[in-house]
Amino acid sequence: MGPETLEGEEMAVEAEVMHAAMAEAVRSLTAVNVPAMDLERCQDALEAGAGPNDPLIINTIKKVFLEADADLVQMTMERVRSGLPDRANVVASAAAAFSGSCALLALYDPVQHVLRVANTGDSRAVLGRWDGEKYIAYAMSVDQTGFNEEEVARITQQHPGEDVVDPKTGRVHGLAVTRAFGDARWKWPQEVSKRAYEMFWGPSPRPDSMIKTPPYLTAEPEVTEVVVQTGDHPDFLVMASDGLWDNMSSDDAVTCVQMWLDKNKPAAFMEKHNAGTLGPIGPARRTPNLLPPSLPGNLAPVYSTAAEVAGEDEDVYFDEEEKCLRWRVSPKHFVVEDVHCGIHLIKNALGGKRRDLFTGVMSVQPPLSRRVRDDITVQVIFFGVDNNLALAGRSG
Repeated sequence: MGPETLEGEEMAVEAEVMHAAMAEAVRSLTAVNVPAMDLERCQDALEAGAGPNDPLIINTIKKVFLEADADLVQMTMERVRSGLPDRANVVASAAAAFSGSCALLALYDPVQHVLRVANTGDSRAVLGRWDGEKYIAYAMSVDQTGFNEEEVARITQQHPGEDVVDPKTGRVHGLAVTRAFGDARWKWPQEVSKRAYEMFWGPSPRPDSMIKTPPYLTAEPEVTEVVVQTGDHPDFLVMASDGLWDNMSSDDAVTCVQMWLDKNKPAAFMEKHNAGTLGPIGPARRTPNLLPPSLPGNLAPVYSTAAEVAGEDEDVYFDEEEKCLRWRVSPKHFVVEDVHCGIHLIKNALGGKRRDLFTGVMSVQPPLSRRVRDDITVQVIFFGVDNNLALAGRSG
């Protein structure tokens, strides 16, 4: 990740803002400025069981994303321009607008069995579907970066005569994605970014030679639909941020979930949680362990050079371009030892059964950790599984 990526608190602020905005917008479809007539027609279509390729549903999802971003970016721009005396509110609003976030949304219609996935940015959704012998990966989103030819063509058409996308790095004027929420410096006119910098302690504007015809980014998502299959081997959906996909391919992710399914049942996690056999989860689990770590019985060998590491494991190597130790992910390194499928995926993306590699990767602290691993968020949704009993046990 380059210098324009978000770090620490800045990323957390944007993620929190977007989570709240999108949750409210999807829940009611009234938190954004979608015309009332469209809302009513959309709700009627959903109640009637809208099938795939319904333009009203797809367009409404896109409007929700765009209006959420407008509330974040455009309203802040007007505040910066107006010079309101309430400087504290302008600074707080601008903090979220200058930050950036991707968004990946899945909406499932259990009546028509239609799954809709909306994606803005480089998070990814992958459907696992049984082909009679094994699960196969089907893309439910496409990474929106400068390596996506369709995205490059779209940006080139919108900004003729400008060199917006670096073909070597795939970056849009230094940014890793072609679509995102926030990232106001890629969307505002230069005079607004400069005013925010000079009057409200905003970040440095991008160079004048770079920002000529903004906006260069959009929050409009691409929406992919599929009719979900259930039965003896029902579909499942893996949704994850780019930190997972930086290390693991879509095919390997589906294989990894299938290996988990060979030893686990999707509802077992909730059953064990209700029975109190998992220990604390959520915020309580973040309590630091103050005890010194115990050493494994068989210590891993000590290496002096990257070449020695490569000799021991050809899938661990020193990346000359990134100037750090990297690793390749393959099913031969996968291990199944977690009842939570999301944790199972993350562990195998960061080393798997190569325990020394996994513990080393997880031990690197910020800010150096950004060179080793990106932030990872994973959700695995299993279809055709009745969680009512587990949920009832939890509420009881």
